[in-house]
Amino acid sequence: MIDSHTPFALLTNWETTRDSLHQASKLLGAIRVAVAEPLPNSAQYSLNVTPRGISTGALPFGGDLLLDFIDRTVRYREDGKLVFAIPIEDHTQHSLTDTVLGALEAEGIKPPIKRDRLGGETRLTLDADIAAEYADTLYRIYTAMARFKARVGGPMSPLVLWPHHFDISFLWFATPQSDEHADPHMNFGFAPMSEGFDRPYFYAYAWPLPAGITDVALPTVARWHTTGWTGAIIDYDIAGRLGGAEGGPEGAVEALLYDIFKNVSPLLRP
Repeated sequence: MIDSHTPFALLTNWETTRDSLHQASKLLGAIRVAVAEPLPNSAQYSLNVTPRGISTGALPFGGDLLLDFIDRTVRYREDGKLVFAIPIEDHTQHSLTDTVLGALEAEGIKPPIKRDRLGGETRLTLDADIAAEYADTLYRIYTAMARFKARVGGPMSPLVLWPHHFDISFLWFATPQSDEHADPHMNFGFAPMSEGFDRPYFYAYAWPLPAGITDVALPTVARWHTTGWTGAIIDYDIAGRLGGAEGGPEGAVEALLYDIFKNVSPLLRP
């Protein structure tokens, strides 16, 4: 594990690896949602971040699936024991889906997944060093955000990864009620990319959008984004080189998100 004082990985020339991991993550998401019970704020659509990648967590049929960034495999485990490991590389999303489902069926497991969004035919290609760097970096970011989450308190959703956009986030609610469709909240997250953003970034936004929110002061390295949606942005390339009270970029991320929370959250409180 890299020391927490080390800057985050540069993540240059990583788009092919990033997109391949993203495509594979959607398979895990489809399997989880096919077998999981509905959860508050649609958490059944999410995955868990681990030191080696992302996981479905425990599934109703007894095991869990891990997308291992370091070994570049999809692994199925039962009772902590490896049942199978399928290399991602040289598959397409379509063929990887067929292979993983076939391996599960051989174990007597047939999750009723929806295949309509798993038909990608682009060859999945990963750089081993970049994939391992991202496993480490994503877990460091997850850890920093988990520390920040513990500081704010109150009703919150879990900190999870959403395979649709490949981002990690959680919701903080301004009232005891905690329905994202009805109750005022803030969303804090990290995205490796999205429409209009070629590089990774941290984000925070409030719902419903308070009047005058963009007049709220932000930390020096943050900025207001107002094209398509309104929220605070911190560029990964800046945050990853900062130091914080706890040292290194993890401490900086925790402190920056907390500053945004302190300044914006009063606008949502009753």
